[in-house]
This record gives sequence, structure tokens and C-alpha cells, in this order.
Amino acid sequence: MKAGAVVRVDGKLRIGLIGLGFMGGVHLAAILRSEGGELRGVAARRPPQRSVGAKGNLQVESAEVPDGTPWHADWRELVANPEIDAIDICTPSPLHKEIALAALGAGKHVLCEKPMALDTSDCAEMMRAADSSGKVFMVAYVVRFMEAYRRARLFIERVGRDAVRSCCFYRRTGLPAWGGWLTDAAQSGGAVVDLLSHDLDQVLSLFGTPAAMRAERFGAGDTLKALLTYPSGLTATVQGGWYGAGEPFAAGFTIETGDETLVYEDGTLTLRAPAGERAIPLSADDPYLAQMNYFIGSCRSGQSPALCPPAESAAALEISVALRRLRDGQ
Repeated sequence: MKAGAVVRVDGKLRIGLIGLGFMGGVHLAAILRSEGGELRGVAARRPPQRSVGAKGNLQVESAEVPDGTPWHADWRELVANPEIDAIDICTPSPLHKEIALAALGAGKHVLCEKPMALDTSDCAEMMRAADSSGKVFMVAYVVRFMEAYRRARLFIERVGRDAVRSCCFYRRTGLPAWGGWLTDAAQSGGAVVDLLSHDLDQVLSLFGTPAAMRAERFGAGDTLKALLTYPSGLTATVQGGWYGAGEPFAAGFTIETGDETLVYEDGTLTLRAPAGERAIPLSADDPYLAQMNYFIGSCRSGQSPALCPPAESAAALEISVALRRLRDGQ
């Protein structure tokens, strides 16, 4: 067991949530429904309202802070509370590093919304702090817990990575209006870091580091079309971003081999093969709840989060920043 792991008689992991915006509300719902966690406090600039979190671009479950939950205007008070085992960070990205370092230094486990930080050197510092603390540190790349993407991994494991001839991952939505800081690239990294890093994380995890990359804008708005090439001949495309106001959220992928194609579009996963085409049933399980349960399980066992390792989260940021710079001619 990792040094300093929390093991309590009642088995509950006591969690403090920092940030009650859109993602804060989503994480709150997951904590309240989790199998082994309990909410012990929240930190936000203002006291919790009956309607938590700004409306975002996803049809996901949010929640209200239960009556009687301690609220702190200063997140440092929550981090310093000895009755809390883990901190869940759902603040704007520029605050991730400071809060994570403080929480790890205070002997807390940490779940941090993506991106881990906005600079790769900050990621390295955060990972060193996690290693020194002996605590679980995980970045919330929730797409890793979505069943369609987990089935894509199983598909590639079955056919073999070198059998994949091409793939395309896409993710697009309207310009975010629920958090003013998001549209400031200096605070969020823009659409490439905040949105498309999910798909870049998938490509890196599935196929490894590319041999070469190209990037350009893909339509109006803060958009990207990235081409990542591999020694096997594979070209992986990642495209999308923030479009005009009102653009509905959409995400999916196409993965092609010589004989089979796996397609995820409009919430439907389809396998096209020589024997015919068939839909692959997907469960209605909440990936945010699955992510929270996995984090809690990792903390209770003292094991590193193998399904979402920090080093891979840092790599997703590194390639996102590199592609944004390529797109912008920097």
C-alpha cells in the first residue's frame, strides 16, 4: 500500500470540493452518489445557492449542496481541515497548481479537473509533489470513463495497433458562455487545451507519441484540425473546437482498419465489418460517477490511478499546447 493511504473504519473517504461552477456542480452530484465518499465541505467565492453551477454545454447531472454542509470563502481553510481526506479541485485552470500543491502538502489525496495546469513545468512540479506526499493524484479526464471510448480501446487491442490505418476524433461546441474565464486563452488555454485535450489524450493513450504533427484552423472560431502521423503509416486526426454561439455539443470518432470500422456518432457505437454492420449497445452509466468511484477506490486502496495516470495527463497538456502553437504559427 502507498505510504500515507487513508483507511477508515467506516470506509468513507471524506471529500472537500473547491469550486462550484459548472464542473463543480457535476462533481458534487458524483460525490453525493458515490459508493465510498462523503462530502465534508465546499469552498467557493460565494455561499452555495439552491441552484448550483452555471449551465454548461452538456446534459449531465448537477446537484445542490446539502443543507448544513460547511462552506469556506477561502479554499485554504478547507485544505487545512484535518477531518478531510481528499480535495476535489473544480476551479478555473490557473488555480489548479496552487491548490493541488497545498492539498498534497497537507496530506490530502487530490482529484483535479483537467487540464492539470497550463504549463508543463507546473505539471512536473505537481507530480513531484504527489510522489513525495505518497497520496493519490488524479486528473479528471472523464472521457477515459465513457464506455464508447473504453470499447474503442478494446477494439484496438483486438485488431492490433498497427492494423489501424486511420482514425478521427472530433469534439465541438459553441463558444462557452458559462464561465467568462474560459474564453480567455491565457486562463484556459483556449479550446485546444480545455476541450480537444480530451481527444488528444485518447490518441496518445491509444497510439503513443506521434512521429510528426501538423495543425491548422478548422472553420471559424477557436478551432483545430491536427494531423498526427505514426511510423506504422497511421494518420490520426483530431478536429473541432469552439464554434459560434448556439452550436450544439457533439463528439465522436471513427477508427478504420483494412477490414473493420468502429464509429461513434450521435451517441451510437457501430461496428462495420465484412459480415455486416451492427450497433454495439452502450450502458446509460454516468461517466462522472464512474470517475469519482474510481478515484475514491484508488484512495481507499492507496493505489496509483492506473486508468488515468498523471504522467499521461501531463502529456495531453504538452501536445495540446504544442498543437495550438503550430496552429497559430508560433
